[in-house]
Amino acid sequence: MNVWALHKNNALRRLLHVLLDRFGPDVFALSKRWENDENAVGLCQPGEEYVLAYLFTYGQEKGRYGLHLEYPDVNGLGAATEMIENIELDQLIELVQAHFNIE
Repeated sequence: MNVWALHKNNALRRLLHVLLDRFGPDVFALSKRWENDENAVGLCQPGEEYVLAYLFTYGQEKGRYGLHLEYPDVNGLGAATEMIENIELDQLIELVQAHFNIE
């Protein structure tokens, strides 16, 4: 994935570059749900869009990110979303790593 060719703002491009460097190029796929939004991106594991991390910069303090973690429907209880805003890069990386169960 060529991060710099994506139609995203520079903060998200830098973030994606950091995540790809840290976890490798095959760990994430981009969700098509936000492909036209330059201030947001959705990450999922390849072929598994039901577990999603939605990353965004709008409405956040400079140098911070918003993160919504989407979980699949389990036992018919409905899908769940966890919302965290104005987080720093290191915390965002830890949360994405845990969300996708990356070693």
